[in-house]
Amino acid sequence: MINKNKAIRTAKTFKKLIRLIFCCILLSCIGTHPVKAAASNELSAEISYGYNLITKTDTNSPLTISVTNQGSEFNGTVQVILSAVTTTNSATQAIMLNGYKEKNYMYEKTAHIAADATTDVSLIIPLKYRSNQLRIMIYDEYGNELFNGIKVIESEDYSYYVYAAVFTDSPSVLNYFENTAIYQYNDYTFKSIIISQEDIPQENYALDLFDIIIANQNQLDSLTKEQSKVIDNWVKNGGFLVLVNDANESISWETVIPDEEIRKLNYSYRSYTDWAITYALSSVFMNNLPDFTIFIIALIIYSIIMGPLLYLLLKKINKRKFFWLCEITASVLFTFLIIILGNSTRLKAPFLNYFKIVTYNEKTIDDSVYFNIRAPFNNEYKLYVDKEYSFKPIFDTVYYDDRNKKFNLNDYNVGISYGEQENTITIKNDVAFTKENFIAEKSEEAKSSDYISVNMNLFGDKVSGFVTNYMDYSIENAAILVYNKVIFLDTIPAGSTINLDDMKIYTYNPKFKYGLTNAIANLKTTEKGLIQDGYMLQNQKKSILDFYLEKKFGYYTDKAYLIGFAKDMNQLDLQLDSAYDAYGMTLIEVPVDVDYTCDNLEYTTYVPIKNEEYSSSGDVMYTDEMILTYNLGQNLKDINLYFNDLSYFDDKYYKTFSGHIYFYNRVTTLYDPIDLSQKNIFSHELKPYLNDQNEIVVKYVEHFDEEEKQALLPSLSTIGRVNDVEN
Repeated sequence: MINKNKAIRTAKTFKKLIRLIFCCILLSCIGTHPVKAAASNELSAEISYGYNLITKTDTNSPLTISVTNQGSEFNGTVQVILSAVTTTNSATQAIMLNGYKEKNYMYEKTAHIAADATTDVSLIIPLKYRSNQLRIMIYDEYGNELFNGIKVIESEDYSYYVYAAVFTDSPSVLNYFENTAIYQYNDYTFKSIIISQEDIPQENYALDLFDIIIANQNQLDSLTKEQSKVIDNWVKNGGFLVLVNDANESISWETVIPDEEIRKLNYSYRSYTDWAITYALSSVFMNNLPDFTIFIIALIIYSIIMGPLLYLLLKKINKRKFFWLCEITASVLFTFLIIILGNSTRLKAPFLNYFKIVTYNEKTIDDSVYFNIRAPFNNEYKLYVDKEYSFKPIFDTVYYDDRNKKFNLNDYNVGISYGEQENTITIKNDVAFTKENFIAEKSEEAKSSDYISVNMNLFGDKVSGFVTNYMDYSIENAAILVYNKVIFLDTIPAGSTINLDDMKIYTYNPKFKYGLTNAIANLKTTEKGLIQDGYMLQNQKKSILDFYLEKKFGYYTDKAYLIGFAKDMNQLDLQLDSAYDAYGMTLIEVPVDVDYTCDNLEYTTYVPIKNEEYSSSGDVMYTDEMILTYNLGQNLKDINLYFNDLSYFDDKYYKTFSGHIYFYNRVTTLYDPIDLSQKNIFSHELKPYLNDQNEIVVKYVEHFDEEEKQALLPSLSTIGRVNDVEN
């Protein structure tokens, strides 16, 4: 009985001790962690967005959160969570969600919230829906939640609209565009939005709404250095900047924007889907695969031991009854051996895939990094990004819009935080190896103009000049690209000069660059189009070149570029820490000022199609007969016309044109057959076929062959005398 009472007292003492320890732990937690506060009645938040509350789906939009604080000042953070639809690389989710899933993105910025005042906090956020729901939260410096509310942004989804910002102080220009806010011009609907200097943001990507900015020089000169960089970045990514005079001249949409510039809008970066970027990134991975030789040897040894050797050994000692026990034991041992050997091949930390395009301009160096980050787990991880870079996520273009859908915005998958010292990308709640894609850009002043020097004259089928590489590394797979011409340079060693005289010039179809990118990357494929063994690196380069050429030559331009891959530059200075490995490569780009003249004559490498219905499709025979109009240049006379055969194309689906060509005779109003055996029509022969605007109408006739390959039309070029020379 005494022992029983003693046991009861001991149990009670033990329970009291447990309660005491628990209370100590609880008090310790309360003392070291701030208590989460309820939303403060002293704070309120209102939002303004876009430009005059106008914004568009699938663009980035400026968002201003006006925080009114009736209490004491504090340093805190303002957080915005919104949803986007993205593709999924999980097989299970792809089946359940038709390949798509919702993913929440968080944008966050530190801010000093003044007392008894209203503080504006600016962010650039992506809008993916017509009705965008945002959760706005405000925290103090201890992490206490002071405000939590839902706001809605309505965005326009008029994909056929051309949005123009009017940034001028000219009364006549302002009056015209204010009265023609929406204007139908040819096949385009223009919408003008008048903006002021205060509307020009300090951050990149906030001008995504606009296809065109109409400005005068005085207004541009009044911008800050940061605002000017934002406009430069917008132009670099496909925006069209139009300068108007301050004089009270006649202004109209037609006089401000030429037809050829309007056609370029179809190929601007806004219509160029992010799919091309994600596709290029999918081919950039680790440079070297692990050596599997040791695994093959282990497998052979295992097969020998588990097969005849084990059986013969047990039979010899008359212990065959232990065969299955020995087999299981050996299997377990070899399993542990494979795990140990494979430890070096397994990924243990997040890693980045990237490709970088570095542009060496005369005064600046532009650095564009396309990258994704992945992890072999679904735990939270962070990437710290250098503040010199502006960056944004890359979304797959998915049409998904339900105005009545309510999103769960209580948590996020991808977070972007803008701090005073660094920017941070946070990933959490992601399936292992899910790719989160981004683009990051920065521009800095060039320390010297002599990085890669190109002096080049291109006239007809002749090229002359020099290329000098002042870099301390070689440039591989180098080439000089014009819209439809290419000159292969192969490798440019560091510190070397290449003479361009008498190098061969090749012609390609700008809309179908498959064969050209294979040639530049030196990619070898089998007869079935499969990549040959040992050419994986070349295939990675080809994927980047496919993206680059489509971005640069998606529409006609007379600009030229020297390009090539920087040898042994697998480095990424985007991240502030070295915790994560990065795998990728760097493409060098140098804009080239080409001289196309000789003896007062001017050479045009490519004559674009004027027909609206064919200008975007790209010099391809889609029917047995096609009639096309070309403008040979209104500033030229005594024009010679050349038909150039194509050197590079995908011969699996296309063939070169081998039919008949006819010119429309302006005098007889009949189509005259043209003998193209010499590929050259001289100026005196062209006179009956040209009108006052130097336009020529050409009819192509060719029947589809048995293989049903489409014919690629020859590329037209001209040499003519400039009208102003004699004057």
